[in-house]
Amino acid sequence: MATNETASGLHPRLREALWAIREKDILSTTLERLRLTREADALVQGLPQPLQLGEGLYHLLDRISVSVSPNDVLVGRIAEEVPDATGEAFFQETVKGWKGRGIPLWMPDSGHECFAWERVLKLGLPGLEDFASRERTRRAEAGESQATLDWLSGAVRLYQALR
Repeated sequence: MATNETASGLHPRLREALWAIREKDILSTTLERLRLTREADALVQGLPQPLQLGEGLYHLLDRISVSVSPNDVLVGRIAEEVPDATGEAFFQETVKGWKGRGIPLWMPDSGHECFAWERVLKLGLPGLEDFASRERTRRAEAGESQATLDWLSGAVRLYQALR
């Protein structure tokens, strides 16, 4: 038997995935993410959408816990809990306030994002942040619209959040 297999012959990661599919409580949810997103939502009200996205994601990602399982190859799982009555009420109130969605309107839900990977790999997130910052300065000096400047400021903050 290989060292990364159990007596049942399944790799621990596969065993954990099967447990999550078969036995994890179906009411398990990500209340921590919801709480932090509501905080972020309150902070970004009144800002232009690109700044809402950048500042909101920065607030969320800067504060969210990082859950790691001993068998994880990639880090990125989300802490989950089964809500009690108070947590369920919080969840329902939040979804109602966000028009039936689990995320605020400023946070787009377009599925998984696909970056222009060649540029990401070439420049890295710090390089993308620097590029957007320099581009914002250049465009401000050229008299570009506030909407464009806000978009570039939001991009800078988004890259900072992802780092």
